[in-house]
Amino acid sequence: KLRTQSRKFAAELFNHFRTDIASLELVPSSGGAFEVFVDGNMIHSKLETKQYPVLDDVIRAIET
Repeated sequence: KLRTQSRKFAAELFNHFRTDIASLELVPSSGGAFEVFVDGNMIHSKLETKQYPVLDDVIRAIET
């Protein structure tokens, strides 16, 4: 289920930033990690927050 959720999250993010995104990479991991980086800067870490990221929150963080 989580892999499906991760792929869906990535697809929605890619669709939103379709004309602005140079690349998007999913890196398989274990231990509940789900981290979002933009230009090398972490904008969300599930390991730190214990929460799966909210797509709208990530989009807002990227756009600011």
